[in-house]
Amino acid sequence: MALLTDDIQEKLITLLVNEGLVAADVIETARSQAAGTNKPLFSLLTDQDIIDDELLTHAIAQVSGVPRRASYACNRASLWCALRKPC
Repeated sequence: MALLTDDIQEKLITLLVNEGLVAADVIETARSQAAGTNKPLFSLLTDQDIIDDELLTHAIAQVSGVPRRASYACNRASLWCALRKPC
């Protein structure tokens, strides 16, 4: 059973590509590698340091509609700042 639905995975990919955080060709290469190794795509992306766990966590929260706490401490490594959202 997948932890992320296909819909959430596609939304994550769209977010990462549209915001310029990961190039579309990098995603496509990673998809091929993931399929060839039977490894989840986002595990492969984090293992190869293409994205980090913090970015992935924030991206999942954003596409899943999890509200952000007003007291969230923003830093440059976070998705919120990378997307130029007010902190």
